[in-house]
Amino acid sequence: MTCRAPTSSQTCPGSLSQSLSYDGARQLIAWTSTQLHETQSGSSAYNGEGQRVEQYYTVNVGNQAMTTYYIGNYEEVSIANGGATTTTK
Repeated sequence: MTCRAPTSSQTCPGSLSQSLSYDGARQLIAWTSTQLHETQSGSSAYNGEGQRVEQYYTVNVGNQAMTTYYIGNYEEVSIANGGATTTTK
């Protein structure tokens, strides 16, 4: 079932909030999405030919976070759980 807020000043429980940012070439450079206790965000960088050369993606839920970085063919995943962090390259 879809929740529909009765006015623009009210929101539905667990409603989704999103933002997108673009550069001058209309390429997506950053985004954020939040719903309840979860936030997802990411950003990208492009070279002079418009090819994506770097990207990161983060998911935060409570005190846990997972961040993935992509630079060229390199990938690094970092998982933080409270005070402990595990990184895989």
